[in-house]
Amino acid sequence: MILLIMWILFYIVIVLCSITFVPDMPLLFHVPNTDAIWWPPKNAVFMIGSLMVIGASVMSPRLVKRHFYSFWLGLIFIYFSLGFGFYFFKALLFVNENGKTAFNVWNYLPTLNFIIGFFLIKTLFENFEKIRLVQLAKIFSWLAAGFSIVAIFQYIGIDQFFSTNPNYFVEKGYWEAMPGNPTMVTFMGNKFLSANFIALTAPMCLVFKDLRYKIFWFMALIAIVLLKSALSMVAFGLSFFLYLFLTRNFKWLMIILGFLFFYLFLVWQIYPKYFEYFSLSGRFDNWIMAFKDSLKTFYFGTGLGSFGYQMYMSGDGRHFMHAHLEWLQFLKEGGIVLVFLVCAYLNDLIKRIIATPPDIMLIGFISVLCSFLVIMSGGFPLRIAPLALVGLITIAALEYLTRGEEVHV
Repeated sequence: MILLIMWILFYIVIVLCSITFVPDMPLLFHVPNTDAIWWPPKNAVFMIGSLMVIGASVMSPRLVKRHFYSFWLGLIFIYFSLGFGFYFFKALLFVNENGKTAFNVWNYLPTLNFIIGFFLIKTLFENFEKIRLVQLAKIFSWLAAGFSIVAIFQYIGIDQFFSTNPNYFVEKGYWEAMPGNPTMVTFMGNKFLSANFIALTAPMCLVFKDLRYKIFWFMALIAIVLLKSALSMVAFGLSFFLYLFLTRNFKWLMIILGFLFFYLFLVWQIYPKYFEYFSLSGRFDNWIMAFKDSLKTFYFGTGLGSFGYQMYMSGDGRHFMHAHLEWLQFLKEGGIVLVFLVCAYLNDLIKRIIATPPDIMLIGFISVLCSFLVIMSGGFPLRIAPLALVGLITIAALEYLTRGEEVHV
């Protein structure tokens, strides 16, 4: 009974982590920092909810004596623990001139999130059953559909949540001749993060044969195009092509690829300016700047959560808090040691995936992983709670599907 309650609680956490925000209501109260409306409430749900799920799992005897183990994840955990201990106690030892110690919560929040995420993976793995994977896949599918519907409604101007908020405005179309549309923030406060979330959850729509899930996937496609996130389009497309390849739908794969290349060629001939839309938005210069600076602490980095306080300034004079490239942020915060450990773990996981006989649920989560890795290469999904939670669930599911039947007493 407690185990069932644990799973129900976890399903609630997934949904609330995705949609929770603090509305900015000028008549009642005003939140000065717009980002605080969106991201900290989601992180709070993730932290508190995940800890409750972990606690509930301890209260119930497991139906299957399955023990989670991962050599590389264990090494990453130890490495983060050493880094956290060093920077935490360094602050205690070196006080300021007033004899006081100052801690910045944003430096330590990523470490706390990682610790919770690590034990959440362990908890899910040790309590998984095949039915739970199916239920999680359905939750992902319904979330993709829900976010897509809200995004489409916002595109056409139907917005019950944020239309009166002065922080969100009607933006111009890509070309001046095109009409503008309301900023499509959904529940993320940012249209690009909204597109990222849809691209991460939509692949699970493909694992079901019911017509409704095919409609969900098609709505997600429309929403991502309207959201105009090139990175999410690439992630969505590659995960779909990988799904077709792994399910051996080679005929449809070739037809869709042929149509896509023809469409891109046609657009290139008629509207060459359109391809500026797929630029790096000036991020390449930021990456070069951050990479050169990371060479100063190449081996061990500057500590988890420290990137945003390096005061990197982009070409337009804005301070960028995230690298928009998780691998570069790994290098800056954890050094080449962290990059090696993460690559070693992914290599181990991919080898086990290749050695595992594929079934539809495995293919679905592989597609989600593909989408996540693409978004890591141009975004910061590990820094946003709902996106990171999708990644944690995917890792736990793939761990279970590639060696979950092993029993360790």
